[in-house]
Amino acid sequence: MVITKYEDEMERKLHLDHIENLSRDLNVPLEDLRPLYESVFVNLKAKATITLYLPIFVERKVRALLQSKSSL
Repeated sequence: MVITKYEDEMERKLHLDHIENLSRDLNVPLEDLRPLYESVFVNLKAKATITLYLPIFVERKVRALLQSKSSL
C-alpha cells in the first residue's frame, strides 16, 4: 500500500498550519521541525482508520519527542 503524504491541498494546508504553530510555540526552526512532523504524520497515517484528529495526535507526538530530546 502506498501512503501519500497529503490527500489534497486542504489537508496539506491544515498540516502546514500545525507545523508553523508548533514551530512558533516550541521556538524550533520550521526547516528543522517539518521533517520530524511529516515523518510522524506518515507513520500515524498508515495506521489510522479515522484521520479527523490526526493533526492533534501528530502534534502531541512531536512535542513529546522534542521534550524527550531536550531532557537528555
